[in-house]
Amino acid sequence: MLKRPSYFASAIILGACLPAGGTAWAAEPLNADQLLLVYNQRDPESTGLAEYYAKARHVPPAHLCPLAIESTADEISRADFERLIRDPIRAYLTKRGLRDQVRCLVTFYGLPIRVGPAPARPDAGPLRAKWQAEFTEGLRVFEALIRELQTIAAPSIPTSMPASRPAEDDLNRYYRVYNAAKQAAYEQIQRLKQQKTDEAEARRMLSVFEQVEGAGRLLSLILPSPGPDNAVAKEQISQARMKIEVEVDAAHDLLALDPRAPERDRGREMLRRYDGLVAYLLSLRNDLARLETAETKAAVAKAQAEHQATRKQGTSPSHSLAAYAGSYEHPGYGRLVVREQGGRLELGLDNLKAPLRHFHYDVFEVDPTVGTTVLSGTASFSTNLKGEVDEVALPLEPGVKPIVFTRVKN
Repeated sequence: MLKRPSYFASAIILGACLPAGGTAWAAEPLNADQLLLVYNQRDPESTGLAEYYAKARHVPPAHLCPLAIESTADEISRADFERLIRDPIRAYLTKRGLRDQVRCLVTFYGLPIRVGPAPARPDAGPLRAKWQAEFTEGLRVFEALIRELQTIAAPSIPTSMPASRPAEDDLNRYYRVYNAAKQAAYEQIQRLKQQKTDEAEARRMLSVFEQVEGAGRLLSLILPSPGPDNAVAKEQISQARMKIEVEVDAAHDLLALDPRAPERDRGREMLRRYDGLVAYLLSLRNDLARLETAETKAAVAKAQAEHQATRKQGTSPSHSLAAYAGSYEHPGYGRLVVREQGGRLELGLDNLKAPLRHFHYDVFEVDPTVGTTVLSGTASFSTNLKGEVDEVALPLEPGVKPIVFTRVKN
C-alpha cells in the first residue's frame, strides 16, 4: 500500500455522499469538517500519517477515527472487515453525531486495501438471477424518477439514458445525471420558496429526493422556520433522524446474514425506505460483485487442484539445475532467460520474472508462494538427441498451444 491517504465513498456507512442542509450539494468541494480520517492505531506509521494530514488540512480532532488491526496483509476477510472496520466506523460516526456531516473517508497506510470474497455457493445461479432482476427493476425506477425530476426542474439537461435494458455499469451514469437534475431542482425549490408559489411542485421534487436518497436525507433539508417553536421543531427532526439511523443499522445487520436468509429481503426493503433507492441498488451491486468474485476464486482453486492432480509423485529432473539455465528465443516473443539462483530456477521474459519449482520430470511450474508475478503455469524443458536441454515450452496465451523457445548457442 502506498504511504499516502486514499479517498473512497462508503455507501455502507454514509449512504449518499452529499452534504446536508441548505447548500449546493454536488457542486461544492469537500472541506475539512466533511472528512473522517481512518487509521490503524496499532501501526505507528499509520497514526503518524493521519495526525500529520489532520494538522496540514486542519481536520478537527473528533474526525480522526482509530481502528485496531493486527494483520499487515493487503486483504482482510469479509467477517473481519465487518467486525474490525465497518462496524467500528459506523459506531464512531454515530457516537459523535457525524453521520450526516462526513461525506468522505480518508484511509491511511496500515489498513487492508481489499475485502475477501464470500465463500462460493452451490446456489449461486438462482441468487444471481434474483439479484440481477431486482437490480434491473431498481434501475428502471431510478430512470423514471430522474425523468420526473428533469421534467419539473431541468428539462434542458440531457438524460443520457441507455436505450436498451439497463445494466450494472449504468448506475454510475444514472447517478451523475441525477446529481445534475437535483442541483437544478434545489435551485428551483429555493426560487419557489422565495416566491411562495406552487408548493405542489416543490413537494414533487422533495418526494423524488426521498425516494432516491432516503427519508434521512429529506429530513436534512427541512429547516425550521424562525420563531419560538424553532427549538421544538429541531428536536423533533433530530429524533426522527435518530430513528432512521437505527432502522438503517438494522437493515445492514439483516443484509449481513447468510445470502439465502429470507430476512435479507426485508433488510433490503428497509434500506430502500430509509436510505433510499441508491443505497438499495448499491447493496444489490455489492452482492452481485461478491458472488462473481467468489465464483472466480472457486474456479481458479478448482483448476489448480486439477492441475496438481496430474503431478507424478516421486520424480526428479533428468539434469542438474545448471543444465536448464541459459537463454532461449522465439521469433515472436523474444528472449527468455532461465537462471539458477540459490538452488532453484528463475525465469525471465522481458521485464517479468518468476521463480520456478519442480513439478515432475523435466517440467517446472511458476511458484505462486514466492512473490507476485503475472506469469503462471508450467515450463516444460526438452532435450535433443545428445541429451542436452535445448527447448522450453510456456503457455503464454489462453487457447493457444505452449510457445516453444529454442536455446541460444553460446
